[in-house]
Amino acid sequence: MKDLIYFSKPENVYCYHYERLGKKEQKLYRKLVDSMFRFQPSITLRGTGRETVEEIYEKLKCDLPAAFFDEGIEMVWYPVLHKVKVMPRYRFSRKDAENILAEVLKRTEQLTESCRNRTDLEKENLIHDWFCANVIYDDNYMQKMGGSSFELAAPLLWGRGVCSGISKAAKFLFDQVGIRSILMLGRTRDRPGAVGEEHCWLMVKIDGQRYHLDLTFDMTTKTKRYFNLTDQQILEDRVLI
Repeated sequence: MKDLIYFSKPENVYCYHYERLGKKEQKLYRKLVDSMFRFQPSITLRGTGRETVEEIYEKLKCDLPAAFFDEGIEMVWYPVLHKVKVMPRYRFSRKDAENILAEVLKRTEQLTESCRNRTDLEKENLIHDWFCANVIYDDNYMQKMGGSSFELAAPLLWGRGVCSGISKAAKFLFDQVGIRSILMLGRTRDRPGAVGEEHCWLMVKIDGQRYHLDLTFDMTTKTKRYFNLTDQQILEDRVLI
């Protein structure tokens, strides 16, 4: 059974943002991730500043859906010493997080197994249709579970989530079946020139080509309106941040 640490490694999970960092920033990224996934109460990062740590944290949250147990960080910056002390806010205990991951893997095992020996497009279709059949949009954000609708746990365990949780849950599954995907952040646009709410979807690489996939909108409409759109098509009613 794969554990939390397995899903924290860039060699096991497609980490688009990690790959584009410099060597120094990659080292900070790895230390922050390794410490968080071991549930350390505080992490000292040296040779850096607050803004850099904030940026790295946001990138790892996009790269690593298995960081569902974390709901933000607090920081103390020591500019003279050129170091930052990071205190993660853990949504669950380590034991609870490990139990949740085990249940997620158990409940999605049949889906990921059904993707074996299939083409990328077939895998994507199976995962897309699973979300449409099993997940609904959560207007209440599952506040009783620490706002879990924003992370992978709620869609995969309780069948509800918001756009960020749905996209992270899908990325988690895509990583397991060998499809590269990237979390995309932007806003909806109902009409030309009108910018709406913040929104999250995925870019996927299918048989060598890049496409946009918005599971949240397809789930709510039970269609494939946002299945494998080009850059030009997605920008008709999306604005990238």
